[in-house]
Amino acid sequence: MAKRNTEVVAGIYEALARGESDAALALLDPDIEWVEPATPGLYFAGTHQGVEAVAERVFAATAAAWDEFRVEADELFGDGEAVVVLGRFRARAGDRRLDAPFAHVWRVRGGLAAEMRDFTDTAAFMTALGAGAA
Repeated sequence: MAKRNTEVVAGIYEALARGESDAALALLDPDIEWVEPATPGLYFAGTHQGVEAVAERVFAATAAAWDEFRVEADELFGDGEAVVVLGRFRARAGDRRLDAPFAHVWRVRGGLAAEMRDFTDTAAFMTALGAGAA
């Protein structure tokens, strides 16, 4: 099962790399709990419940904030429902650039991603967006 769960999560990153956010969203449970760092002033901060919230408050908001944005998954580890991904966010907004590491912890149930928790360098995001360190 762990292999299958890592394949589900890998599929999300592969779809995002191709620019196919709808394909990535299709791999999420309709009631997904998507948890981002609670950094004040960061556009994607907080907990987002459901695919529609993720689509609007994370994916669409990210597309609006950056000229270019990539999520690069370098390593995936799976055990049962849990899948951990280590990687980097790379982005550009005008002449400002972002290169920040992340750890994502996923829970996969019934062949769909039911939970995602993002651990990243939010100060790097704030600086790259011109908002200074939080």
